[in-house]
Amino acid sequence: MQDRRQACAVLGLTEDAIEKEIEDRYFFLMKRYKYLDADEQPSPGEPIFAKINEAYRFLIGYAPLQPVVFRELGWKDKVQHVRDNYMMEITYSVVLVLFIFAVGVGVTELYWAFKAGTNNIGVYSPTDLPMSEHAGKK
Repeated sequence: MQDRRQACAVLGLTEDAIEKEIEDRYFFLMKRYKYLDADEQPSPGEPIFAKINEAYRFLIGYAPLQPVVFRELGWKDKVQHVRDNYMMEITYSVVLVLFIFAVGVGVTELYWAFKAGTNNIGVYSPTDLPMSEHAGKK
């Protein structure tokens, strides 16, 4: 596509069409031609899929993604790239590690509680009482 006028003509829109109108018209045309066989053409005088896609991409400002070579990025760009693309995975990993740590601490506490002799839970010896109560029971 060379200009907006030509792209709008392919989609059947006026030059002052807004983004919503462009999207609506594009999806209408896609639905209309969706079930055509590969060798079938749209009605005479109507654009084919490639022209419709090209016009739509031109009008919305589509730019294909460029591959990122991580080794060639500066350290700030590397940090930004990792933050933009892997933040959810990092968050899940940190939460999982903290959960495993908490479970490990809980299991360790239970182990030491059982090892200390939990078969007498709730039974107090006289030495466990506060000094004021212990002194009065002679």
